[in-house]
Amino acid sequence: MPTSSFEFAKAWIDHYKGWGDFVAAEMLTKDTVTWLSIWREGELIVAQGRARQGWTHGSRAVSGITGVTKVGVTFSSPELDRIAESTIRAVDPKPHGIYGVDLAYDAEGVPNPTEINISRFFTTILFFTEAGLNMPEIFANLALFGERPRLEKVRSPLKDGLMWLRGMDRAPMLCTEADLNSQIDYGRHS
Repeated sequence: MPTSSFEFAKAWIDHYKGWGDFVAAEMLTKDTVTWLSIWREGELIVAQGRARQGWTHGSRAVSGITGVTKVGVTFSSPELDRIAESTIRAVDPKPHGIYGVDLAYDAEGVPNPTEINISRFFTTILFFTEAGLNMPEIFANLALFGERPRLEKVRSPLKDGLMWLRGMDRAPMLCTEADLNSQIDYGRHS
């Protein structure tokens, strides 16, 4: 619950009987990224970054964040790679399996780890598969046959700027910003 008011924060904690359970922290920006990776005995096999450009039903949450990505965009950054890898190695010096790191940017533009998900793909994994990076297949082939993927790049092999649009009661859509803009009628008539 974002606030800069001590009185409001205290009233919130009082109302929800949160003393001893709630945590106060620096408020990070709404700019968030996820870094999903597959490891084998400490070796990074593949990783892909994804930025969020919106949350489904964000207006229904006090924080504006629901955990359900509305618009995801492929994204790469050496800083993101470095911080996500360091985060994973901080909890496991020899990672093995699937690791996802969620990060939120602070006011200085630095991504801060907020969560590590181990042993599962995130719900938008179909995005990467449709874009050409089938991480479940890579994981299965590595686990079952020891077969490593043939990729030009281990970190963020997908090109930046691919978009995955999601909504309730509709199939997700893979596109680029140019594709999206070409479908929008800005009031131009022919």
